[in-house]
Amino acid sequence: MGEIEKETDVLIIGGGLAGCLAAIQSRSIGPRVTMVDKAVISRSGASAWAYYLLAPPEDIAVWKKELVEKGDYLNDQDWVDVLLQEHGQRIADMAEWGVPFERDEKGNLIKKAGRGHDRTRFVTSDGRTRMEALKRKARDAGVEIVERVMCTDLLTSDGLHPTSGSVIGAIGFDTRTGDTLVFRSKAVVIASGPLHPGSNLSGDGTVMAFRAGAEITGMEFCTHPTCFMTDGKRNLGSLNVLFQALGLRLVNNRGERFMEKYSPVLMERSDWAVLAQAIVKETFDGRGPILLDMSAARDEDIAYFARLHPGRMAPFRETGIDLKTGRIMVEPWVSVSSSSGDGGIRIDTDGRTGIPGLFGAGSACKNGVHGTYSVGGINLAFCCSSGYRAGDSAARYSQHQRGSRLVHRPQLRSLQQDFFSRLGQRNFSPSTVLANKIERAVSPAPVSIIKREDRIRGALEDLERLDQEVKAAGAKDIHELVKLREVDNLLLLANLTFLSALERKESRHSHYRQEYPFRDDVDWLKWVVMKNTGEKGIQIRTEPLAMERYSVKPEPRQRIASRIHF
Repeated sequence: MGEIEKETDVLIIGGGLAGCLAAIQSRSIGPRVTMVDKAVISRSGASAWAYYLLAPPEDIAVWKKELVEKGDYLNDQDWVDVLLQEHGQRIADMAEWGVPFERDEKGNLIKKAGRGHDRTRFVTSDGRTRMEALKRKARDAGVEIVERVMCTDLLTSDGLHPTSGSVIGAIGFDTRTGDTLVFRSKAVVIASGPLHPGSNLSGDGTVMAFRAGAEITGMEFCTHPTCFMTDGKRNLGSLNVLFQALGLRLVNNRGERFMEKYSPVLMERSDWAVLAQAIVKETFDGRGPILLDMSAARDEDIAYFARLHPGRMAPFRETGIDLKTGRIMVEPWVSVSSSSGDGGIRIDTDGRTGIPGLFGAGSACKNGVHGTYSVGGINLAFCCSSGYRAGDSAARYSQHQRGSRLVHRPQLRSLQQDFFSRLGQRNFSPSTVLANKIERAVSPAPVSIIKREDRIRGALEDLERLDQEVKAAGAKDIHELVKLREVDNLLLLANLTFLSALERKESRHSHYRQEYPFRDDVDWLKWVVMKNTGEKGIQIRTEPLAMERYSVKPEPRQRIASRIHF
């Protein structure tokens, strides 16, 4: 296993939608740009399968009001303004580069209402085709693309984590050969996507930034529910936004359509957190199992869905289940993840993290547009807007940096040694087993959906015990070593999630505290911010939102009872 050194002006870590937009915009300004991805761009990550994004806004003021109200007023309204003002241009850019959006016979974008939408709408495009077009555009623009390399840590000007200096590059490892890659750069953009257990999305970039001293926020909202469909034996996929747009209904074991009790306006078009809480409440009260009723869906709409996303329909074809008449159960599964940018690196509207030379974009960062979770389609829209802006800022920052970045060799050797230290250890523990143990510790509803201080502290104790097991684990080859590093990241982010959940003493959206069953707009319109301080440990503080200058406010500010109560 050798060592390869690369020098560039702007290093983009992550090749999804945010990373590609950052790379393309950076390169348009002039500097050398290198984009590195852990897998293969357009064939992995969330962007390759995500297919819907916010439509170009029709009335910015109206859409802003909806986003902020649906985001429980925890939105960064500066980010909301930026996205709504610029998003139409980002869609136009991608269309020009060959991204095929679904259009009607007149060539107009097809706009639909789905998860959370009232007046806002979403548009669709095939994820893989979109990413192929963006990868082609980046390569044609002169972006150097490096694939199958996992970046594990940032390099800093003072050789320290956390740093008091600047970020000057990153260290990565070839996931096939184990070669060390040393990237020296004037600016780094982390765009490596969210944490999503069960995939190659392991929160790598968020962890890198946290170790280097960047602020992390919103982690208490990272107990992310997914509503799965099942026939009682097999997983038929997730209850995605297009099913919601087609007119699905949820009924309990009495045949009652119950969502009106929990979300009287949106009902089944509510987001996953609301659906999951309602399903758990119905089940705990003895009215489970919960069934999916698609009898009201039009045949032509189902055909549209099947054409747009055939993979989502495959389980129904393979099991012989008629979507409109079959018995399909819906069950919530909660993972410690940030698939919607629920929590992550704190960035401003130019993608800056607070550490010189380090920028962030996409779902590795806290999605300030969402607040908690506003409407479907914001995830990819935020990737577009934050990617473009972070790439622009990083390029301009790099132009003011003179000379080459000098890597601290002791820091480099220490990071190499840390990565390879578990290779070949006799006490081999498969990474999948360790990841499953972490998920089992934090996924049960009484821990993740119905939180309470004693159960949160119990989860933190379980994670501490698992930390010792993970540290003692070994890897038999480079592939397993990469997977073991992903488990390290999952464990750290799970710990940050429950530390943050302990701090927020209210119930807001997916964060429900049994002993504080109110959304508290009096005392809790504020962020929980976390930072690595080195030997002093993790610093946790709260910071009020700038409500005095925001245009959309809760009137009056009060405490509102949660939609559920246990």
